[in-house]
Amino acid sequence: MRKIALVSTLLAFSATASAGTMSVRVERPDWYKLLNQISAWNVVLSGEIDAGAPARVAQALKQVGNDGADVYLDSPGGSLVAGMQMGRLLRKAGANTHIGSLAVDNEHKFAGKPGVKPVPGGCFSACSLAFLGGEYRYAMDGSQFGVHRFSSPSGPTEGDLDAAQVISASIGNYIRDMEVDQGLFGLMASQGKEGIRILTKSELTGFNVVNNGRKRPEWSIEAIEGGQYLRGVQDTVYGQGKAVFLCEQRRIWMQSFYQIC
Repeated sequence: MRKIALVSTLLAFSATASAGTMSVRVERPDWYKLLNQISAWNVVLSGEIDAGAPARVAQALKQVGNDGADVYLDSPGGSLVAGMQMGRLLRKAGANTHIGSLAVDNEHKFAGKPGVKPVPGGCFSACSLAFLGGEYRYAMDGSQFGVHRFSSPSGPTEGDLDAAQVISASIGNYIRDMEVDQGLFGLMASQGKEGIRILTKSELTGFNVVNNGRKRPEWSIEAIEGGQYLRGVQDTVYGQGKAVFLCEQRRIWMQSFYQIC
């Protein structure tokens, strides 16, 4: 019974689909970004993730081109498959994701033109998977990221179980590909069909759901003539940092490098 409850989780996300249509809004960089030489456009996604949403997101990313994109998501969920398709599109484009939306900022203007400001929002169910597609992922104070599971209204049948096992593997592979801890899947399965499991700030960073512009460092032991050294590499939104530790004559030497984007 526990196995059935776990895998039936994954049919859950598509149960909320089709009630609405996700809107896609594409905006050029505002004056604040231009003054700071940030070329990334803003793409605002809101509403339920329907089956056609990935195609509209792909068109938006095509419009953005090589300038980069900051993608804001504010969605109650929708189609599981479409959510993962969106996530893979965002990752391929190297887009960054934010939970929330954008509003006109009339308090701060330049040459009489207002800018934009982020506002909190929610990313739940299938949206939580789409959000993971961001290269760098952010959640401002007041925003919520939630997961849950559903059960089939008629109860799990043998066919449902087979399908759910396939979907389970698909979600597990997707979470791994997005470099997020598999513990996130455990939270999805543990949440009952009623309600949403809202992740805490520490859970968001602990599971690497939110990385705040810094990927996890990668450490390796490298060999050179006459010895070995420990090297750490970390990619960030600002550039790549490296640290080298070398032991020589009972002393530890450390050297760091930083390459700005």
